[in-house]
Amino acid sequence: MRFFGEVPFQYHEVTSSSGNFTFHQQLSPVTPNTPQFSATGQTSGQVFWYRNGGPINFMEVHLSVGSVTTTVDNEVYVASNGDRLNASFQLHETVNANGVVTVLKVEPTNFQCVRK
Repeated sequence: MRFFGEVPFQYHEVTSSSGNFTFHQQLSPVTPNTPQFSATGQTSGQVFWYRNGGPINFMEVHLSVGSVTTTVDNEVYVASNGDRLNASFQLHETVNANGVVTVLKVEPTNFQCVRK
């Protein structure tokens, strides 16, 4: 799968001198007037469009020195023939003892195509 499109979001972060930080993120709603986000199968060529139009509010996350957090994102995409693609991703973040983010990565964890 290849994912295409813009993902408008709002992000607010507060940091401290001791290396702690807190953030809140909101993905803006998907409407007919906003940029669309899609997934295209590399072998089939089938196009799936992002659904469940948002907004998506991420819980406020607090990271401090030496902490690790994992956030799970579940998404649904629908093709024009009604087939659905269910996708899950994990966002991993690690802060070292100096308060520096040393790991910030997104890993796909599950893809499931449901034929109509």
